Amino acid sequence: MQRIVQASRRASVVNALCNRHHPLQALADVTTIDREFHDIAPANRRVAYIGDGNNVATSLSQACAMTGMNFVHAGPEKYRIPADEWELARRYAADSHVSLEFTTKPEAAVDGALAVYTDTFVSMGDEAEEAELLRAFAEYQVTPELMGKADPKAVFLHCMPAHTGQEVHKDVVDGPQSR
Repeated sequence: MQRIVQASRRASVVNALCNRHHPLQALADVTTIDREFHDIAPANRRVAYIGDGNNVATSLSQACAMTGMNFVHAGPEKYRIPADEWELARRYAADSHVSLEFTTKPEAAVDGALAVYTDTFVSMGDEAEEAELLRAFAEYQVTPELMGKADPKAVFLHCMPAHTGQEVHKDVVDGPQSR
């Protein structure tokens, strides 16, 4: 046991994923957005996250705010990003002079967005609530029609694996805007 403790003192620990955060996914996503839109100043980029305020949404909201991108989360009120995490993202956004918004209307969220993001509506460990979650998020599927309300240059992002017919329509996840 002592050797394990000693070895861990020399090793860095990175949170690849937990129930509240998915920071490496967020890092990959803001990098993808930056590569796609390198010619557009970060403060002129709008990222719309559609769906559950889960670990992916939490980390993405904070990463966007830290890197100077505007972020909007659309979902049912009951499934917002946790208040303490939202407050942290709000502080980052204030420091970066960008906006951080929540709405229950996906159409409003994607208006002018350069990146439209979603993740599974039923996270690992939530399978017992699947029917309830699918009902709650029925109006939040990313469809071609919803993508059509975003900026014409918009890209679609997903943490994967995608559940076509639930959080995203097959024509979006398999389409030319999908990254």
